[in-house]
Amino acid sequence: MIKCKIYINSLDWNTSFPAISVCEILNGEKMWDLNEEHFGSDRDKFQDDLVADVAFFKGVCSSCKTCVQHMKPECQTNFSVIIDKFRTKCENLLTNCAWNGVNFTCCDAFLPLQTEFGHCFTINSAHTDPEKRMKLISNRESGPGTLNLFALEDVQIHLHSPNGVPYINTEHDLQETILWGLQKEIIFSTAEIFNDANLEEHDFSQRRCKLTSEAIDAAEVRLYNIYSYSTCITTCVAEAQLSICNCTHHLMPKNLINYNEICTVEGLLCLTENFETLTEIRRDCKCFASCEEPEYNIVYSSNDYFGEDLGSPITITMGSLPTTRYIRHTYQLVEYAALSLGYQS
Repeated sequence: MIKCKIYINSLDWNTSFPAISVCEILNGEKMWDLNEEHFGSDRDKFQDDLVADVAFFKGVCSSCKTCVQHMKPECQTNFSVIIDKFRTKCENLLTNCAWNGVNFTCCDAFLPLQTEFGHCFTINSAHTDPEKRMKLISNRESGPGTLNLFALEDVQIHLHSPNGVPYINTEHDLQETILWGLQKEIIFSTAEIFNDANLEEHDFSQRRCKLTSEAIDAAEVRLYNIYSYSTCITTCVAEAQLSICNCTHHLMPKNLINYNEICTVEGLLCLTENFETLTEIRRDCKCFASCEEPEYNIVYSSNDYFGEDLGSPITITMGSLPTTRYIRHTYQLVEYAALSLGYQS
């Protein structure tokens, strides 16, 4: 039987706000305008399809088959040039940021984060530069915490742990697609997990979770230095791409161990032709939960019309400070009822 004592000062802990990542998504009208600007109105409209496939690659490049079969000159464009021209920089993506009513410069705190979607901009992430990182902490003194921002393009918002990253498998409830002119309010709750001091001494096979300090198992591929379920899945997918097509796609985070071959058009075609196989591998990745990640649940999510001329105001709020904590022992989680005193089980 596991014993635990509950004290009233358990209400005084700091609660980390989730990391909030903003990832631009494809906007057909904007892409048309940019193609007109860069390639002219008399361009081969195939150019538009190729740019969309490359700049916002999500596993399938429909235009790559035409590239390989017909050797079209448009296909020789350097992918990094397309990314630079057609993906929005932070200062043109986010504005009017505030934390608990205090304004801050968005791009000083929303830092670039490499993901399988390409660069997203994230706040409160353990994967960004610690000297520039803005930590969002909530407690009894500050209150639950509210983050405000204004998106100037179509975006997808991801709520995840500071140790996690946005990825294709993100739980549906924890990602929100926000199109130009919509007003979004998200209210979430947090369930914190506190590890027993002796948890590290137990074998991994007993605790069935990984500590952030434990390396991802891959011997040749490591995309992140901190373990989380999402970093493990992203690494697993990168391994599969290398195994099947001898390259990883151009938006994938760089390998921290060895230089990984970046796919050319032929490589993207290979990934496209093996899309279903790679999807199955993604589902079967042998990744375990992190021992140190809180759980977030969306309590409320609005989807109101705001106006077409300005952009999209976004408010993300912790509904209330947690009143319970969970202790992870070897085999189970023991709930801390924070309002109880001297309870023993």
